[in-house]
Amino acid sequence: MKKILVIALILLTACVFLSTISFADEAVSSNIEGPEILRVEETLTIHYVVDNIQSSGFQGMISYDKTQMLLIDAYAYDSAWNVEVLTNGLFLAYSKTPTDESSFFNGGQLFSLTFSLKNNVNPEDILNVEVLGVFAVVSSADGIDSEVSIPDAEYTKKVDPPASANADLSALSISGISFSPAFSPEITEYKVSLGVEYSVTSLDIIPTPAHHRARYEISGNDLKVGNNTVTVTVYAENGEKKDYIINVKRAHDPAQPLSNDTRLSELSVSLGSLSPAFSPEVKDYVLYLPYGTEILQVVATPFSEFAQEIEPITCDLNEGNNIIKITCISEDSSRGEYTINAYVMPKYSGFVPSVTNGIPLEGTPNVHGTLSVGNELFAELTGAPEGSYKVEWYKNGVKVSESERFTVLKEDIGCVIYARFVALGDYYGSFECPRMTITKDGDLVMTDSYVQKNTGSITVGVLIISTIFCAALFLATGLAVGLKKKNLLLKK
Repeated sequence: MKKILVIALILLTACVFLSTISFADEAVSSNIEGPEILRVEETLTIHYVVDNIQSSGFQGMISYDKTQMLLIDAYAYDSAWNVEVLTNGLFLAYSKTPTDESSFFNGGQLFSLTFSLKNNVNPEDILNVEVLGVFAVVSSADGIDSEVSIPDAEYTKKVDPPASANADLSALSISGISFSPAFSPEITEYKVSLGVEYSVTSLDIIPTPAHHRARYEISGNDLKVGNNTVTVTVYAENGEKKDYIINVKRAHDPAQPLSNDTRLSELSVSLGSLSPAFSPEVKDYVLYLPYGTEILQVVATPFSEFAQEIEPITCDLNEGNNIIKITCISEDSSRGEYTINAYVMPKYSGFVPSVTNGIPLEGTPNVHGTLSVGNELFAELTGAPEGSYKVEWYKNGVKVSESERFTVLKEDIGCVIYARFVALGDYYGSFECPRMTITKDGDLVMTDSYVQKNTGSITVGVLIISTIFCAALFLATGLAVGLKKKNLLLKK
């Protein structure tokens, strides 16, 4: 029985001792940290890390394939330490002042190694670095040094292929909002056709890069009232980038009145040049095109971003005058019309063709009626054939009606009103009556003379003025000659 008890006591003591050693071994750890991405043209830097130990020095072996890598640098974690790597792979890492306990290593990154990759290394090759058989010098409270074994550590990395240039998105969505066209990686511009309400201040955009190492940024997503351009920029792994654009219109504050602006900010044609040059206030243009022109494309952009968008217009043309109407509809459904007279020249037949190939509109613009608030004005082009023109009335530069008659209302006080005569059918050209401003007393005041446009002929009014001027000049000349003769007689 005594022998059994002694053996049991010895075994218990041994178990306690072994468990203490096992706990100590588990407490000390080591590992090698290195890059997640490694390519053949780069260098490899790794960091050897040891935790849960205090030591004044370490010794061990560094193992790697010397046919793949060349060690070019080794440096300790701290300037108070040295690290030496011998040609056979043995390394020593130690404190420069081993008797100074404040310089002891207390866990963390012990040293770093930098390797260059040799020319025979290719993508998909496996690189491996091991730190083996390491022990550390540990000082006890009684001043006696001992050695503690450190677990082995390993770093293994497959060499990555060259950096990807893929900056595409594989998917793009906006939470709760549809857009057009349907997403495709090749299409880089989209539109939220229905726009968003005033309450929406940003879009919940969900982009998915096609390459797992690409990244993206979103800009312009703080939506202002009106038109906005939100950009999703995708950066490829190699730094190249690609922009995906989302156009969205944010509605204005519902407490604000709707816009009645029917002007255009742009009016362009696919061939030739408009005459006169485009201006938002000019409503009529002429465009001369070569013989044989069959198709014309017109692009118009509303001045107000709240007006209805105007799709590009494709027009089939015939020889002679082709009248193209462009209508701009404002937010409050007001309509403004622009006209292009696209004239296709006739075929050359041995003589210079007439530019007009039509009849010029001729006549004298007149406005009749009692010129005061509450009365009706009547406009006519005296001398013009019946059916050769129409009358348009403008108020402050905006067309308000197409009728020969215009009733002056109280709200027209202070406004500039004038009539415009526009050719119809085989006729071309236009006239404008004098502009009239209604004063606060209700009278009409002429502010300038009428302007004749695109007729190429002299009006009756101009002819009368010229005749009167010539007669006055002749009379003045005769009077001067008579006075001169009278003076000569008096002298005699």
